[in-house]
Amino acid sequence: MLDVLNVPLEVAAAQFADAKKALGDTPLSQAVEFYIKRHPTKIEAKTVQEVVAEFLKAKKGDQLSERYLQCLRYCLGKFKSAFNCSIGSVTATEIDDWLRMSGLSPRSRNNLRNSVQTLFRYAKARRYLPKDHDEIEAVPVVKDRDGAIETFTPSELVEILDWAGDRLIPFFTLGAFAGIRHAEIQRLDWKDICFEESIIEVRAAKAKTASRRTVPILNNVRQWLLPLRQATGPVCKYRNMAFEIDQLVQRINAAREAREMHEAFVWKHNAMRHSFISYRVADIQNVAQIALEAGNSPQIISRHYRALVRPKDAAKWFGIVPKSNVLSLAGAA
Repeated sequence: MLDVLNVPLEVAAAQFADAKKALGDTPLSQAVEFYIKRHPTKIEAKTVQEVVAEFLKAKKGDQLSERYLQCLRYCLGKFKSAFNCSIGSVTATEIDDWLRMSGLSPRSRNNLRNSVQTLFRYAKARRYLPKDHDEIEAVPVVKDRDGAIETFTPSELVEILDWAGDRLIPFFTLGAFAGIRHAEIQRLDWKDICFEESIIEVRAAKAKTASRRTVPILNNVRQWLLPLRQATGPVCKYRNMAFEIDQLVQRINAAREAREMHEAFVWKHNAMRHSFISYRVADIQNVAQIALEAGNSPQIISRHYRALVRPKDAAKWFGIVPKSNVLSLAGAA
């Protein structure tokens, strides 16, 4: 039997003895079977470009949100452009070097890494990579030190709502007074806003965390949304909210110039949600409840949002209501 394999008897005996010492009571044949299952000899060779195309097609077939698909196309488009090779030959060092040379922010680099990690999981499930392929795990996650969380003041929010108009009021109201993420608002339907039960239901399919949560309809939220209420249909009809926000900022600054105000209004990234959480913490002092409402962990709330704003400003924030009772700029300052 060994002659057929061209293995000397003493070599076979030594290798068998070493294997038994390492395996103990586990039969050698069982260990071999386990290894072959995790390292199939007939892995189908696929290029990065082929796997990316197949993966995106599969995700589109899963009817995932268009926003998520756009993110995958962007991230994996960069990845396949950088790696014109077999997916099995891409190493952790090469991925890490690529991310470091991208010139992107820590958050954007981590988004790229996460998308590549999702691609590799798909490749392993399709047997294009061995089960124990762990190159992406060896690529470090970048610490995001973007600085302090920014919030809007009550007077800034009054300006935003004053110049938003009815078509954008639901978007900004749900962000400012319910803490719902921008992408989640764009997926919400009016039937998800249950005025009779005083809750907004963010279904698992529409939530960033893929888990259902409910957010209370506060008194001022009800006053803002009831006049605009519809039986069904998207709460936000605009897919390109970046453009709408840019137009809003221009209107606010034009109004400021007309009042001879010298300070320009600047949009703050994700500040609607940051403001809601910060003012809500100052208002009710219940981190566990706010974590459930916002879809965050209590640890994140405690670490980033405590003591950012004062309780008296929280009262002004949640006291902002439509027109006849709306806070004046002076009163909200």
